[in-house]
Amino acid sequence: MGGSMNHDVFISFSFRDINKAMQVVNELLSRHGIRCWICTKEIDGGSSYKNDIVEAITASRLTVLLWSSNAAASLDIPREIGIALEERKHVIPFLLDATPFTPSVRYDLTGVQQTKGYGKSFSACIADLAEDIAKKLKGTNRTAPQQTGQQPAAVPAESKLAPMAPAIQEPQPDSQIITYELRNGGYTVTGVPDIETVVIPESVKGLPVVAIGKNAFKDRNKVKYVKLPASLRLLEYWAFSDCYGLRELEIPEGVPEIGDFCFSLCGEMKKIKLPSSLRKVGCLAFEDCKKLKKIEIPPNVDEIDSHSFDACHQLTEVILPDGLKKIQDDAFRKCIKLRQVMLPDGLEYVSGTAFANCSPELELVVRENTATHRALEREGYFGTVKKTFNPFHPFSGKDRPKVKIVP
Repeated sequence: MGGSMNHDVFISFSFRDINKAMQVVNELLSRHGIRCWICTKEIDGGSSYKNDIVEAITASRLTVLLWSSNAAASLDIPREIGIALEERKHVIPFLLDATPFTPSVRYDLTGVQQTKGYGKSFSACIADLAEDIAKKLKGTNRTAPQQTGQQPAAVPAESKLAPMAPAIQEPQPDSQIITYELRNGGYTVTGVPDIETVVIPESVKGLPVVAIGKNAFKDRNKVKYVKLPASLRLLEYWAFSDCYGLRELEIPEGVPEIGDFCFSLCGEMKKIKLPSSLRKVGCLAFEDCKKLKKIEIPPNVDEIDSHSFDACHQLTEVILPDGLKKIQDDAFRKCIKLRQVMLPDGLEYVSGTAFANCSPELELVVRENTATHRALEREGYFGTVKKTFNPFHPFSGKDRPKVKIVP
């Protein structure tokens, strides 16, 4: 969730465009000093998030619509735009692609100037958007909605938002010193003390802590336990890499992606709980987590990237979601204690080396006449000739796990 209501812009977007949305929020804040409110947890049936959305739109000075093919399929975006117009807020459409407006959105936004988010570098497009926002903010009162047909009253120049300091230090309990930078739509943790327990706060100076940055926990080998805030929305690549002593971790709901190398070489990690909001597990994300025993992949993850769990020597249980579509090269390579993995029915691709150098006792269980059955056949799991072959990953009989076909 976006945190406090001290913002100028409400971002309306499809959760499938979360990465671009976060880039927009980050650059508007860090480069142009424009504070945004963004919901980075998918809206469900719960009333609290719906209330937050309405409050955020009402408290904003204008709304930016990130329009795309994903947005066109959203049921929530027309509602958000309707509320914004009802509250007499300016709406700026920022086009992520060339998808035309749906009839209802076209009706509401006829005659409204649009800003393209494609055709040149994305940062340059965001700069154009920032210019459009600045023009609108000059003539928009934060507290009082305008009447139809009237030009918004100008606000004093001193009320404009100024860019915040790029980095701060925040004292924490037990003499912890955690360092931050202002990016990713809030504060990003850039460094932590080398102590047994690290507690990351929800907010700093009124802004949410939204990300763990690259190498923030690198070589912090005394760290065993970390408490992550509910405000967290991003784990950058290498965030916990080489944090060898880390024992266990729970990633909060709202995090959609685990970056490449994120937990690489966390050799003492035995347990990790992944959130249901997770959609992607990056390349080498858990490589060499030698003591990790069990992993349950959340239901929204559709691809396990290459080497994600490479050399997880103690891994004995892997639970894969029904919606999984791809398992890439060496994803579970050298997981030598794996004995059985139940593959979901809908897999479209299972690399021939996905389970390379595992135990000869490993057995993949697959239902017959399924997409998964056909995917395994294409990759030579049944001794058939592969149509494509990667010479850098020779698929020998020694590497090939057994396959058990069940009705």
